[in-house]
Formats: sequence, C-alpha cells, structure tokens
Amino acid sequence: MPQEDDRLAHDWQGIEAVCQRLCDLEPALIVMEATGGLEVPLATTLQAAGLPVAVVNPRQARAFGRASGQLAKTDRMDARLLARMAARTVGGGLPARLMQLARSEKAT
Repeated sequence: MPQEDDRLAHDWQGIEAVCQRLCDLEPALIVMEATGGLEVPLATTLQAAGLPVAVVNPRQARAFGRASGQLAKTDRMDARLLARMAARTVGGGLPARLMQLARSEKAT
C-alpha cells in the first residue's frame, strides 16, 4: 500500500499501481466516494481485478463522519473515515444487495 506521502497520478499507470498494491493486500472491501465520475476508472479496474468495491455517496460519508464526531475535512481524514466505514460495513451495515454485488464481482 502507498506510504502516507506517496502520490500517484490519476492516469492508467497510477490506477494500475493502486490496483496491484490492493490486490496484494486482498482487502475485504474497498470504499471510495463518488467524485462526479472520476472514480469510475479506478472502481471498474479494481472490480475487474476481482476486488470488492463500494462507491458511496459523499453525503453519506459526511453524515457518517458527523455521527462519529469528525467535523474537519482533509484528504487524510477522509481516507481514515472511509476506512472506518468499510470496517463497520463488512458483514454489518452495508445493504445486503451491495455486499452480494461486491462478493459476486470478486468471484468473477
């Protein structure tokens, strides 16, 4: 996984690097915010590699942050927030259909 100071370009080379690193980790779920379509190439590449991906509405992520007491917003804090969402979601609060889709994508 990238170190905290790693920066990867938002291009196919950067997407492939992220995909390889995540494949090596075999995560239970990858959660990312929808960003007006910019997330689509990464999400579809990760799914094609057999990784379970959930793209969440940014409003839901902010609501989760507020509910857990996180009011400030930075990229690093957002990443931690999404990681907490994923940790609480796996086998928990994620709608059953979304978990089914994430698992089926991993199986194909």
